[in-house]
Amino acid sequence: MARAVEPEDFFFGPEISFSIIGQLHDTFILAEVDSGLLVVDQHVAHERILYERLTAKEEALELGVKAAQMLALPVSVTLTSMEEEILVKNIMTLNDMGLILERFGPREYVIRSLPAGQRSLAPDMFKDLLAQLAEAGGRVEAQEARQRLLVMMSCKQAVKANTRLSEEEMLALLTGLQKTSHPMTCP
Repeated sequence: MARAVEPEDFFFGPEISFSIIGQLHDTFILAEVDSGLLVVDQHVAHERILYERLTAKEEALELGVKAAQMLALPVSVTLTSMEEEILVKNIMTLNDMGLILERFGPREYVIRSLPAGQRSLAPDMFKDLLAQLAEAGGRVEAQEARQRLLVMMSCKQAVKANTRLSEEEMLALLTGLQKTSHPMTCP
């Protein structure tokens, strides 16, 4: 009789061989491993892969000089009064992490630069970052704000539930997941 194995009792490293069975509800990847059936949430797997890639880029940048990457086309964002209050409270933290903003009008700002290594930041993602800073309460240090941004970016960019994947895409996700340092957890 088969038994369920808790994530902390199972290691999904490169030495574990598997074969794709399919997808359940366009949300879970099913694979056969020597010890039985492996069920993987495709969003969590992709989020972990993206997070570790972003973190690796961050660590490489930290070996050099932390720099802001100027945008060729600045991104404008309109804030609510509460979002503006959070921005003002955390402006130094945002500057320290490479987010340079300029006031453009009443509750209007232009994002002039991003943390080095970041390609884009949509206005809604910036607002989500402000919301997370508000949840943290008080002033947040640049390292924590950067960490929150990386988690948020990996989540937003990851494949979502109810997305049909080809066998090649499922294979790529599981192979990528095997290469991560924490394959069994969300960032």
